[in-house]
Amino acid sequence: VYPMNYARDLSSYNRSLGEWQGTSRKIPVVVGVMFDKRDERTVVEQVSQARRRTSHFAAFAYNSLFERLDAGGKPIFDDQSAARDRLRRTVLPILRRKA
Repeated sequence: VYPMNYARDLSSYNRSLGEWQGTSRKIPVVVGVMFDKRDERTVVEQVSQARRRTSHFAAFAYNSLFERLDAGGKPIFDDQSAARDRLRRTVLPILRRKA
């Protein structure tokens, strides 16, 4: 089961996660974590909670960690570039360690 848990705050996220936690004993539950336009600390905590409570997570909008490219293959920087950079620098090392 792949429930999409895209709550912005940890309280709502954990409440929703709790609804699926018991199910994970019977069938695998892979909780979706939204990466797009999120605070890096929140994403890290949501990934950690999903792994701790259901053993799995799925990264939604993983591509949002990276700049879009123009026709020539060069990054297009916009008002979200700094946030994407922080998220990428924080989240990617953690994902690599947990993989």
